[in-house]
Amino acid sequence: MADEQYLTVKEVAGLKDCGERHVQAQIKNGKIKGFEVFGLSTGQGGVQFRIPLSALPDNLRIKYKRLRRKQDKAALQRMSLEAAGPDIAVNFDNMSAAEWEEISSWKQLLSDWRRYRFISGLSTEEADNAFIEQCNAEIPGLNLTRRALYRKWKSFSVEGEAGLLDRRGKHGNHSKKLTPYIWDIFEYFYLDESRKSVTLCMTLTRLELEKQLRDGILPELPEIPAHSTFLREVSKIALPYVLYYRHGEEEYISKCEPHIKRMYDNLEPNDIWVADNHTLDVILQDGGKPLRLYLTVFMDVRTRKMMGWCVTDRPCADATLYALKKGIEKYGIPKMIYTDNGREFLFHDFGGNGFRRKKIAPGEFTPPSILKDLGIEFRTALPRNARAKGVERAFGTVKNTFSKLFDAYTGGNVTEKPGRLKEVVKNPDRLKTVEEFTAFVDTWIAGWYNRQPHSGEGMYGRTPDEVFSEMLIEQRLATEAQLNQLFMRWSNPMKVGKNGVTLTFYEKKLQYFEHNLWLNYFGKDVYVRYSPDNLREVRVYDMDQRYICMAALKEELGYDATKEEIAKNQQEARAASKAVKGYKKLKDIKTNDELTLILDKAAGNLAEGEVINPKFIRPIFAAEPLAKAVGFDFADEADEEIDWTTALQKFKERRDG
Repeated sequence: MADEQYLTVKEVAGLKDCGERHVQAQIKNGKIKGFEVFGLSTGQGGVQFRIPLSALPDNLRIKYKRLRRKQDKAALQRMSLEAAGPDIAVNFDNMSAAEWEEISSWKQLLSDWRRYRFISGLSTEEADNAFIEQCNAEIPGLNLTRRALYRKWKSFSVEGEAGLLDRRGKHGNHSKKLTPYIWDIFEYFYLDESRKSVTLCMTLTRLELEKQLRDGILPELPEIPAHSTFLREVSKIALPYVLYYRHGEEEYISKCEPHIKRMYDNLEPNDIWVADNHTLDVILQDGGKPLRLYLTVFMDVRTRKMMGWCVTDRPCADATLYALKKGIEKYGIPKMIYTDNGREFLFHDFGGNGFRRKKIAPGEFTPPSILKDLGIEFRTALPRNARAKGVERAFGTVKNTFSKLFDAYTGGNVTEKPGRLKEVVKNPDRLKTVEEFTAFVDTWIAGWYNRQPHSGEGMYGRTPDEVFSEMLIEQRLATEAQLNQLFMRWSNPMKVGKNGVTLTFYEKKLQYFEHNLWLNYFGKDVYVRYSPDNLREVRVYDMDQRYICMAALKEELGYDATKEEIAKNQQEARAASKAVKGYKKLKDIKTNDELTLILDKAAGNLAEGEVINPKFIRPIFAAEPLAKAVGFDFADEADEEIDWTTALQKFKERRDG
């Protein structure tokens, strides 16, 4: 369980009121359930035991929880005092109000930080990051970092409250002292994979301080301590920091990172399969060109048996599905699959997009998950923690006992590269073809790797095949027809064109045609489902995911095609055209002639006549204009004429409003 609690031997001995040796003996005798954890102790070869709380008797569990509550309560009470630091007197009379405020603020911040770590329930790193994010959001301009937080805590632990003051550029008569500020700059340059020398890092530190002086960050330039001072401090840097930053993550992991020993005895075959990709260290020839391939593998965690695999030119979603399908067909359906966060595993119709998931727009189609349909739980490793899958050892075996058998073995890196490789690559006859090599891989995995004694935890020297056969209790199976349909992938929406629907694989366009699909859905969007290991035909669905038909691969004709091949394609084209040309005839609809319909309607319109109804009538006379109107005083204005333009304008104004 994810929230399981584990106790040390010392804690269990305290609960049982007995010695630690007695508890260790009970673990080894199987009376107490426990497991070994490496890398946490310098004694006993770095081995310690961990005992699950759930495996203890009820009385001990109750006793532990009661004791833990008391300890938590006491810890919370001490938390406000935990940041007290060493008992070093500070002369507050010589401090300004700003310096006193700085000390108080940092004391409160450190106290809140330590308390948050305790009550958050998160890991140390997660708690620190969450606390820093919250502080930066609440205090504008704070710009707190984890490095600064740790540096302040270290200074406070050594120097007390005086260590909380920012003394950069304020060293007075101690100008040659290696201050934390100078050391931080030096350490920044020193802890780097370029592995700069102490002398070079001192030079870079001096240049950085000079630039800060020019930029006004420092009021004066402090003197750099002697080379021996830096050399002495470098020797005090914790080894994990040196390994990680100067030698790389792999060196740190192999030599320093704590290792948790996994338990396998509580697993059964087909409980968990892990998947990963491996670059095969062999150069092959493909049409005369050199080529390296990859191996996609699904391995059963309990038995270390390779269940399904695929040799491919690049890790991809189709290779993943092919390898999984082959494993399921032969050995059954696993309960869980565990992968890293590679794109070849996080794709939409396999198990989901993982951390790459995007917001789904309303009405957007989300393809069904293949793993969900098969009832398989899907989990991914934490980012940058893919080694937790445990399949890397198997790939080491592939490299050392298979790839090295070939003349064209490349080596895992430049230092492992054989001297003969250059001459071998120049002679294509010494290179295996892709087909030959793929057959070798299939034979070697099934007939050699899975049948070799294994020294891993819980294997007890048996082969993966033996452990799988002996321990398999339940096997979930599906018919070939079910698997063929479940493992079909969904395409994005695509339009039906002249030659049906088109899928693109490795820059090659494959066209799939079906007569009724072309006839009824030409120009419309559809979905296509296809099987990566059988591209001879596809299933086509409408935009509501309703099945339409099966469409067959439309083969291309070369210039040297036979008469029979050309005749077959012409026959298909004629059949499609015939269906279109006969569409109206097939409907058998009886109608009148188009001209008759139009003229008949026109004659009916003339018979109805025209209606003319003007809003204003203006008479026009050929003789002299009419000069009188009703109410006109002819005697007084005998020469006046009616202004028809003005009258018409006034009528329009009254009409409009």
